[in-house]
Amino acid sequence: MIDIAVFTCADYAHLIPKWLRFFERTFPLPYHLDYIVAGTDTITVPTDYHQNVTRFTAVKDNGFAANMLTWLVGRDDPVMMMMDDHIMFEADVTLLAQAWEIIRRHEVGCVRLVPWPGPTLPYDVPGFGEIDKSLEYAISLQASMWKPQTLRDLIDPAWNPWEIELKGSRWAATYGAHFIGCKTCAVNYKDYMLRGKPRPEHAAWVDANI
Repeated sequence: MIDIAVFTCADYAHLIPKWLRFFERTFPLPYHLDYIVAGTDTITVPTDYHQNVTRFTAVKDNGFAANMLTWLVGRDDPVMMMMDDHIMFEADVTLLAQAWEIIRRHEVGCVRLVPWPGPTLPYDVPGFGEIDKSLEYAISLQASMWKPQTLRDLIDPAWNPWEIELKGSRWAATYGAHFIGCKTCAVNYKDYMLRGKPRPEHAAWVDANI
């Protein structure tokens, strides 16, 4: 069973029905999904979504990093995290299952599920490599599996998403845990939004295929 978390806010809550439609159509393994919605109590969802494995939580919006870290309080088991505009359309069941096994290794702090950017160092599992934490974007908000403690160690609650990636990557350079990444996509998705507006080519594809 894979635990999955998606963080969104009032400005992006309108994407929830699209996100869920594609995710439920695509994701190939058993899961529990937590959808954390900040800054609004109005959540529109499909009438037939998988209510037995999906939970919505409305929270006060204290900023992206603070919302994430608050949700992680008391959690120690690995979690797969995705952004609210990652509209999934493809998944590799073998790579996902392998990634879930890897993130449970004691020495691993993160497993990135897309090669954007990909790993540059060897690793002992075919199809995976190690991410060089001295490079830019050692931390990425692309779809990844995380140990909660790794995020607590490397993220300041005052940061926005861009600071998480840029400043967090600098903090990660000397961090002890290994970061692993897929050489090909374990999941694939369209980034629906760009700078707060629909990304024309991606949004058009999603809306045509929903």
